[in-house]
Amino acid sequence: MKQTTKFLHIVMCMALGLSVSLTSCKDYDDDIDGLNQRIDGVVSDLNSLKEIVNGLVKSVTYDEATGKLTVTPVTGEALIYSVGENVEVPEYELKKDGNAFWLEKDGVQTGDKVEVSIPEVDEFDPALLSVRMENGEYVVYYGDEPTQATIPVPANNSIVKNGNEITITIGEDKVTFTLAVGDALKSMVFEPQAYLNGVEAMKARYIETEDWDCITSDEKPTTTGEVWSTTNDKDQIKNLTIAAKVVARYHVNPSTVDLATIKAVNFITKNKEQVITKAANELGAKLIGEPELVKGENGEPMMQLTFSVDGEKLAAANSDEISVLAVQATVEDANAEEGEKQQLVTSDYAAIFNTTITDFRLASADIEKYVGDYNEGKGHLWSTAETAIKGVNVNDVAPKVIPVLYDNSVKVKLEDYVVAHYTEIDYENEVLVGCCDKDKFFTRKELNALGLDIRFVASNYITGDNQTPQNEFFTVDEKTGEITTKVYSESGAASIGRMPLVRVELYNMEDPDQIASVGWIKLLIVRGTSEGTEEVCDFGNINWGCNAVDKKVSVEFMNTKIYNKLGLSKDDFHAIYTIDVTNEDGVGTIEEIVDEIADETNIVKWTISDAELKAAKDGDVLEAKVVYSAKGREDVVITLKATVQHPEPATVGDKIDEYWGNDGKDYVRLNVEVVDEQHNCNFATDLLNTFTGNKLTVKVDEDFTDFATLNYSFVFSDKNKDRKIKGLSGTEYTLSVSADGKTLYANGTTAVAVLSDGLDANSLVTYQDNAIAKDLLNRAAHDELGEATFYALMNVKATNSCGLEYPLVNNGEFKAFFLRPVDVVRLDNPAKLEDAKTNGSTIKVMDLIKLIDWRNENFAFEKPNFYEYYEVQQIVALAGDYADANYPVYTSLNGGDINKTKLEEVTTQLVLTATEGKPATYPASEEDLKNYGELTLRNNGAAVGKPFQLNVPVKVVYKWGEVIEYVLVDVTQTQGN
Repeated sequence: MKQTTKFLHIVMCMALGLSVSLTSCKDYDDDIDGLNQRIDGVVSDLNSLKEIVNGLVKSVTYDEATGKLTVTPVTGEALIYSVGENVEVPEYELKKDGNAFWLEKDGVQTGDKVEVSIPEVDEFDPALLSVRMENGEYVVYYGDEPTQATIPVPANNSIVKNGNEITITIGEDKVTFTLAVGDALKSMVFEPQAYLNGVEAMKARYIETEDWDCITSDEKPTTTGEVWSTTNDKDQIKNLTIAAKVVARYHVNPSTVDLATIKAVNFITKNKEQVITKAANELGAKLIGEPELVKGENGEPMMQLTFSVDGEKLAAANSDEISVLAVQATVEDANAEEGEKQQLVTSDYAAIFNTTITDFRLASADIEKYVGDYNEGKGHLWSTAETAIKGVNVNDVAPKVIPVLYDNSVKVKLEDYVVAHYTEIDYENEVLVGCCDKDKFFTRKELNALGLDIRFVASNYITGDNQTPQNEFFTVDEKTGEITTKVYSESGAASIGRMPLVRVELYNMEDPDQIASVGWIKLLIVRGTSEGTEEVCDFGNINWGCNAVDKKVSVEFMNTKIYNKLGLSKDDFHAIYTIDVTNEDGVGTIEEIVDEIADETNIVKWTISDAELKAAKDGDVLEAKVVYSAKGREDVVITLKATVQHPEPATVGDKIDEYWGNDGKDYVRLNVEVVDEQHNCNFATDLLNTFTGNKLTVKVDEDFTDFATLNYSFVFSDKNKDRKIKGLSGTEYTLSVSADGKTLYANGTTAVAVLSDGLDANSLVTYQDNAIAKDLLNRAAHDELGEATFYALMNVKATNSCGLEYPLVNNGEFKAFFLRPVDVVRLDNPAKLEDAKTNGSTIKVMDLIKLIDWRNENFAFEKPNFYEYYEVQQIVALAGDYADANYPVYTSLNGGDINKTKLEEVTTQLVLTATEGKPATYPASEEDLKNYGELTLRNNGAAVGKPFQLNVPVKVVYKWGEVIEYVLVDVTQTQGN
């Protein structure tokens, strides 16, 4: 035994309360092996030392090899002291003979034998004898009553506290240091468990459930195992009842609180409307155990109290009263001023109400580790021994069974696997937790707080015609459920493959014979965990396409990575292992191709379906898992992988460079039909006119054979969706695209442009003849290419026979500008207005402007007549009766900005008026243009001594809408001035 362990040995023995049947503490050596070099284990676990260093330290550790003692206070940094290197520490043992106790130092009695005076009891129970540290001595107790016997602490090893000064002695060496006291509790706030009529509340949980009985014992094992049940005879039903318990949590201030500063906990309870004194405890609340420091949902420190209440005194459901409770803690603050060291801290009041816990079901804590009988995903333990025995096939592996290593090298503790599901009903008979809600469960610690605990019992049964008893291959610790494998009275590999059964009992801690629920756990004793393997078979790149792909694991892979690695022949491997081809989380389907010839190899075929391949993106890594399982062995897992490769994006060709803007790449210009006697000014353009041979071509990667033949089409791009565009009128429109990409809409329902069959599928773009389309078309002149001119974003699509699109550079995207057919331009030598002329100065509108079309061609009168071709219906200056508030007249008068300064803001004495001519037919000569209207300027104010300009809007109405353009008009100064 190591020296530090020796030091702990005597303290551990005395604090654990030895049974009188023991004559030495040596049996506890294994229990304290984990405490080597850990005096902090004593500080945190043993009542005797807790009393000495109460609230002062987090941990104290001693390294016997170096003699270094490390003390970590509750506050501040760790302190290191040199105590002594390789100190020889004597071993003390507590001895007993009858009612006499004494100490032995290294096997020799030291001090006198002490006789224990046992209190008057009906029947002496030696298990109730224990030893506790009090006032520097060990006091012998019987139960909770001290006897008259005391044993001095050996001088060789001691921890002595004098105020905040601590002296630790080890052998002949000692060290003394001072520690800061932990933070005292200042306040606490209740964390609600529920709300009762809007009031924060806690649950007083009362347990009432049926009591289970053993119907058929396993004393004589059978193939179906033991039988436990609750009675079906209502007159004979036995109930297990446990008085109401409350587990309440409180947020504490400060967060570094030391619960050792709490010296007492009391309760204030009352029913609302009753007049009681402050100290009353009408509900009979009683603390169970000591306050605990636990972590809240966000890791914050919280104080947890467990206490009982008299459930019969709680306010009834139909009562006008409500039961409330507050906690009072008596706190001792060593850092406070004299006279203020002891404080009373009271929590907020919380309502308290009855609930009934019933219908327990023992269940798995983690169904990934153990699933039991599964029960629709709830993971309950097997509900009968028979179902546990028969419900697990010999080839089943975890989680329906819990694997246990035959050599006990890794211990399994079943307490880590078990929780309890339950039903909870409140005082109004409302169900708070439904029967067996898998997300609601009690841990063992929570069950203990309610007065319940779990124990584990070997459940014997026999298998086979030769009746092999399963209990001969293991033992189970009743408290922890720790499993130890064996072969009758020996150890060895003969236990491998056995499937013993453990009965789990949920019992009343006050009456251990009362059972609230039972369940069974099936074990599988296995050889080890080193015989499995995980391998990856990567098939590399697979080409994207229309058809399913089959990939096969090679013969070499199976022989080198599987058979040979496990040291098995092909026949041995497949005799031992069973393949699982479910591949639940993977892609594709798996099939084992079996070769019946003994010296050949079984391989695995992986099929990726056409739908899965079509849906895969470039670079997607598809995976599948092949799992070989065997009883008593770890899984053999083969992960199949393949990377989907799309072809490199291709360029659409061959474009006719002269038709395309920006070096023949980015945009085309769409226009109305060229003026011709055979045409009628329709707006329809075939996009294939811009490609060589009037057809689309794409150079396809020859490795992607599913794309050898492609169908081409044009669509309006999805990028048009939700674009906001203003028309000539200033109205804003929202663009959208039809599901098939053939129609471009404005404001959801009005078609602006439509794709249809031209030279090839969907290549003809037809601009629509409606008010919104015209408003967008005329928003800018034909030569203002950019954001001003209306355009649509378009894509080329190259699709194969199964609907897959061959990737194109920039998704085959380009812009299609819709050119305004007619523009208004100022003449080179336009007419001028004269200031202050008699009856005003009048000019013909057509002496100011001329009309050109989208080719910059001047309007002509014959072969054919442009005015007739474009259906020019009106030309008028927007002044006088034709004025438009959206298009005011601007002027340069008084240094004004010709594009911003409104004439009406400078003077009202200069007045512009306009007339509209309505020719009977389209003009056939220059003379006929005079019929399109006039512009007149009158000046009723002072003479103008300098020329100036007006910027006048002119409107032209024609087949494809209207054009409004500003035209500069020169105004000469007043004659003679």
